[in-house]
Amino acid sequence: MNADDKTLLLDLENLGSVTLRPRPLRVRLEALLAAAGDHHHAVAAYAVADGTPDALSSVLAELRIAPLRVAHEPNAAELALIAHAEHVHAEGGRVFLVGSADGRLADLVSLGRVEVLVWEG
Repeated sequence: MNADDKTLLLDLENLGSVTLRPRPLRVRLEALLAAAGDHHHAVAAYAVADGTPDALSSVLAELRIAPLRVAHEPNAAELALIAHAEHVHAEGGRVFLVGSADGRLADLVSLGRVEVLVWEG
C-alpha cells in the first residue's frame, strides 16, 4: 500500500445499519462509498450470532466491502476495525476514512490521517 491509499472502515452497528433490510442498507452504504470517493479498500465490522444467517454479507459483497464478522461482545466491531487499521498501517497505509461515531476510533490518528464520514438521514 501507498501512504496516500485510503482505507474505509465501517462500523455497521454504530451506523445503525445492521438492522436494516438489504435495500435500505445498500442505499446507505452506497452513500458512504460515494462520500469516501476513491479508496484502496473498504471493510465493515458487525456482529452476527453463531448459527444465524448472515444477510449482510451478500450486500457487502455486491458493494465490494469486505465483511469483518465479530462476536456479540462490547466493542468487538471497533476493536476489529482498529486491528485492521493497524495491519494497513504496517503495510504502509496512512489514511483512514471512518464510518462510525465511536470515539475509540479517534485513536487511529496515531496511525495517520483520519476522516470521519457522517450519515445524515
